[in-house]
This record gives sequence, C-alpha cells and structure tokens, in this order.
Amino acid sequence: MQDSTQDNTNNIFSVILSSLGSAIEFYEFIIITVFAVEIGRYFFSVTSPFLASLTTFSVFASGWLARPLGGLILGHLGDRYGRKKIFLFSISVMAFCSLIICLIPPYKQIGSISPIIFVTLRLVQGVALGGEVSGALVFVYELIARNKSIATALVISFLTVGILAANLVSYVIFLVTKETGHLNDWKYAVFIGSILGFISLLLRQKFNESPEYIANQDKIIKLPSKELFIKHKGSLLQSFIISGVEGIILSQVLVFLPTYFRMLNFAQPQIFIFSVSLNLAFIVGTMVGGYLSDKAQANHKVMQSSTLLSLLLVPLMFVCVYKHILIIPMLLIALFVVGLYAGSYSAVINSLFPVEVRFSAVAITQNLAFALIGGSCPLISLFLMHRHYWYAPALTYGLFTVTCLLIMRGLRYLNVTRN
Repeated sequence: MQDSTQDNTNNIFSVILSSLGSAIEFYEFIIITVFAVEIGRYFFSVTSPFLASLTTFSVFASGWLARPLGGLILGHLGDRYGRKKIFLFSISVMAFCSLIICLIPPYKQIGSISPIIFVTLRLVQGVALGGEVSGALVFVYELIARNKSIATALVISFLTVGILAANLVSYVIFLVTKETGHLNDWKYAVFIGSILGFISLLLRQKFNESPEYIANQDKIIKLPSKELFIKHKGSLLQSFIISGVEGIILSQVLVFLPTYFRMLNFAQPQIFIFSVSLNLAFIVGTMVGGYLSDKAQANHKVMQSSTLLSLLLVPLMFVCVYKHILIIPMLLIALFVVGLYAGSYSAVINSLFPVEVRFSAVAITQNLAFALIGGSCPLISLFLMHRHYWYAPALTYGLFTVTCLLIMRGLRYLNVTRN
C-alpha cells in the first residue's frame, strides 16, 4: 500500500515536472513573437514596425517548419531508446540556444552574419521542440493509468502558462524600461528562459522512464517510422488533422492575437490584460475539456462540438478592428470553448497508436500539422494585413478550421462505414 502511494506521488510529480518543462521550452520558443518588432529591428535592421513583425514571424514560422524534422528524429530515438533521454536532450538544446541568441551582436555591427546565426539557432530550437511537447504528451499518457485526458490536458495548459509567462515578462520589461527603452530589452526575456531551461534540466534528472515503455521493450522496432507508414496510414492522417486544429488555436489565437492587438494600436497595458485573461480562459477550458472527456469517455464528441463552437472566433476577430468594449468578455467565452478541444485532442491521438510506434507517430503528425497549418496561419494573416486586409486573421482562422473539421468528419464517417 505504501509503495503504491509512493508510486502515485512520483507519477504526479513527473506529470507536473513534464508539464512545467514543456511550458519553459514553449516560452523560449514563442518569446520572439512577443518582441517581434524589437527583434526584427535588432537582427534585420528593419525600421518599419510592420515589416519587423513580418520578418520575425517568418523566422518563427521557419522554426515551426523545423519541428517535423525534430519529430522524425527524436520520435525515432524516443521509441528506440526511451522517453527520458529525449526529455533531457531537448531541454538542454533549447536552453543553450537561447543563451547563445542573447550573445549575438546586432545587424549594425556584424551585418548579415547576425540574422544567419539567429535563424540557424531558431531552426535548431525548432528541431528540439519537435521532440519536447510530443514527448511530454506521450510520456504523461503512458504514465497515468486512468484519467489520461486530464493528465495530457495539464501538459497543454502548461504550454499556455509558457505563453502567459512570455507576456508577463514582456510587460514587466516594458514597465521597467519604458522611459529608457533600448534595442536590447528583449534579451532579458530570452535570458530568463535560458536559465529556467537549465533549472528544468537539473530537475528532470529525477525522472523515471515510462512504465508502459519499459513493459513493452520486447516490442521495440528498428524503424518505427517505416512501420507507421506501412500499417498505420489512416491513423497518421487522422492524427495530422486533429493536431492541425490545435496548431491553429495555439498559433493564430494564443500566439498571434496579442501581436494583432498591438498592430491595431491597442495600448500595451490593455494588450497585457487581454492576453492574461484570454490565456486563463483557455487554461480553464482545457482542464474542463480533459475532465469531460475522461468522465463521459467521449473525446471525439467534445472535440467536434468545441471545434464547431470555436468558429465564433471568426466574427469576434472581425469586431476586434473596431475595439469595442464587449469584445473581451465574448473572446473569453470563445477561448474557453477552444480550450475544451485542447483538453481532449492529445489523449485521442495517443490512443490511435501502439506503444512501440507512439512517440514517432505523435511527434511526426503533431509537428507536421503545427508547421504546415499552425505556422502558416499567422504568416498568411500578416501578409494579407500588409495589403490592408485587416480582417485576414478571422478569415484564415475560419478557413483553416472549417477545412480541418470537414476532413475530420469525413475520416470518422469512413471509419464507421468500414467497421
């Protein structure tokens, strides 16, 4: 009995630590979008705030495009040699790259070498992140015997905590340096992420390996990705589309929306309050979504109904242009709804695959979806906004979400018909 209680305590500690580590890595990865204008000026010597944002989000998108490569490599290694080793590797790479980014001289000092080094390090971070979030979701799913949805929902919630922390740090830096603002202010935020990453690395040394992985070591496959494309093609496509909707939510709503507010000339204190409120609503929705999925054992119903309701964001993004006071409470409700989807999707994609190929499958499909769908949404929105289509964020969100939803429904129909 005492051993069982100790195991449960260790498992809870591992779940929280996995989630916290993912939050730190996500903070390190998205912090450049919060300081998009400043970083665009620093590394690319772009004077226009709009072009600086566009340049920085292009680098952000390139980092997301590197994630599938990371998912393929690190997913393979995670299935072959265990989840824990990948955890330690990914967090150390993220922290080290962030530290080096702080030391790069600006474009005005070393010219084109500055953005080349910056982009290269961002690509390396993209590869590392490709194994981190997927690995955390797989590890937590395998670690918890019951209530898997709410356990994986905690990981997703902590990713949002990383976004929250990025906005909080940026606001504190704004308050401290608003009188003497400097081109290097963003470095404080990146350096904080690096230090937190190294602390997380030390804490992760105490991790135990996934018990489900240990119990199935006799089933280890030499080439998990090859096995996937031979025996699990339908599940791969389903996982890709399901992850695509989550990629849209993370990139277009949680990451891009504060930048959108900034470009619409909202005041910095307003942007901070909006960002905190929206992220908190999303976190609550995510945990509720995980709870409902476990309680009713209806992950797919929670996902599909919340996806339909999330289309409320389309008219709300239109209204953002007019800065109406009612937009915030309405957005809070919408963010709660999209959180329901986030709380249920990760347990679904994990359940589609057996343990011997699960890390590869989740890492490949999730990162590919986040890169192609999630990474492209903000970039398309910015490109269209540069041509004065200020409603572009609403249109791209609606178009991408409806397309994914229709494909998801079609795949579900085919599965039911086949069965």
